[in-house]
Amino acid sequence: MNVTASIIAYLDKLIAEGEALLATKFTIATSSFTHEDFVPVDPFQRWCGNCRVLQSKLGRALEPWRETILADVRNKAVTVMALLGCVRSIKDAVEGGHLATYTDLVVAEAFSNLLDQADYLLSKGFWLAAGVLGRAVLEEELRDLARKTDFFPDKERPTLNDLNTVLYKADTYDKLEFKLIDSLAAIGNDCAHNKPGATEERVRHLLEQLIALLPRLQA
Repeated sequence: MNVTASIIAYLDKLIAEGEALLATKFTIATSSFTHEDFVPVDPFQRWCGNCRVLQSKLGRALEPWRETILADVRNKAVTVMALLGCVRSIKDAVEGGHLATYTDLVVAEAFSNLLDQADYLLSKGFWLAAGVLGRAVLEEELRDLARKTDFFPDKERPTLNDLNTVLYKADTYDKLEFKLIDSLAAIGNDCAHNKPGATEERVRHLLEQLIALLPRLQA
């Protein structure tokens, strides 16, 4: 399955899940005169989480729909309908070739696959390897960002720390993100060298923070 087909398959999955969720809606009286339709909280939150995975799959290409996809929302049926319409719109854009360049999709899918592999390794107890993979994803994303913004370090083989420092000094992101990236890089380094600071809990933190951070770097 090529990259575009993989993205479309995931969007089809989200659409099917959203339609199934709407089929479970129920009505609650919100006052003496008004009623609203809701859906069960747990499957709603799971589906919203699955929708937010699009940020790691699509990166910058998600921008037109980012506000809706990443919104902090309640479990109202109307919210599901809005998100479902958003996902269908993204699918239309992908199928019409209007979402992003093929290269952008390949890069986004590659990062997503690596994070999936890291998560799988973590679930099987291979957290050192998961941490090394997470660090590799972070470094390549910073390298890609440095190239696109023309703030590449003046070194033959810049390290992750070199990239982070140059991008921060160029105001590509703020001090909080600079410090976060620095801490995530430290976790990955500890894993790569099997240092005492490397723990399963810290690797889990690395991967969770990466999923949240990458869309901001790609914005």
